[in-house]
Amino acid sequence: IDVLLPVSEFVRDELVAAGFDRSRMVVRPNFVDDPGDVDDRAGDGFVFGGRLTDDKGVVEMIEGWKRSGIWNRHRLRIAGSGPLAEVIDDIDPRFRVEPLGLVSHDEMLRVVAEAAVTVVPSSWPEPFGRGVIEAAARGRAALVSSAGGVASLVVDGETGWIAEPDPDALAAAFLRAGDDDAQRRCGRAARARFERHYTEAASLGVLDEQLTALAHRGAPR
Repeated sequence: IDVLLPVSEFVRDELVAAGFDRSRMVVRPNFVDDPGDVDDRAGDGFVFGGRLTDDKGVVEMIEGWKRSGIWNRHRLRIAGSGPLAEVIDDIDPRFRVEPLGLVSHDEMLRVVAEAAVTVVPSSWPEPFGRGVIEAAARGRAALVSSAGGVASLVVDGETGWIAEPDPDALAAAFLRAGDDDAQRRCGRAARARFERHYTEAASLGVLDEQLTALAHRGAPR
């Protein structure tokens, strides 16, 4: 193998730890479609979209939300299905957690665009984290877990917020992310970072560069 193209810095580091040659690695991130012009208006609250399972950090997210007290000013919308759906449905209404159930991908993108912050609190190491850049493409910041590849998609305090996947750390992150000015500032910065790294042109540009280099390696001068 001449070149390995890991999808994130996290995957790269895992491969290095497994014995692969770091010098042969170039990170080529996934990309999502660019929706074009984004809504400059402030978003409304927080949103989680994904499987309602333990590995997605759902329980820790809910407990952190409760401890933060931020539900006095914001709402948390949760889209998805899974074994923890009943836990979501049974939450005291005063905490302003709104279960949306299973929604289509297009509908989820609309919900993400309406929210101010996308939450990805996974306790297992996600290789990448498509939802983070789908939010960034729409000018929305993300609050993510420090576990796995999602953390490499966010610059803490600049394009979003990073926290350990436990209730107390998530509660503190919710408080940091609850500031309206910070949400707008981080959302704009997230969109700018998306344009630099996670568009189709940016991602396929890395691939093209590597294929071109391989094609000319050892070619006659």
